[in-house]
Amino acid sequence: MLQPLIGLCQEVLKQMNRTLNNGHDSGAMKEAMRLENEINATFRKLKDQNIQALNSKAYDYGVGSTFGDVVQEMERLGDYVINVVQVRMGQ
Repeated sequence: MLQPLIGLCQEVLKQMNRTLNNGHDSGAMKEAMRLENEINATFRKLKDQNIQALNSKAYDYGVGSTFGDVVQEMERLGDYVINVVQVRMGQ
């Protein structure tokens, strides 16, 4: 369930590293934003699925809370990466 979000986080981190190493690549910001948008969409989807699972009692509150925290932290990672890329690109 988390694998798609983990993969997107890995890709956005790779994009950040490329930006840091290669300077002002005009496509770097666009690609980082695309990945961040995918992270946000995946986060919203997983958050909704988690709420539905909690409401249907598919698992207990502790599991749902932990899962929610993990996906929220991954979404924040995407936000942080965008901040780094923006600073590197001088925006």
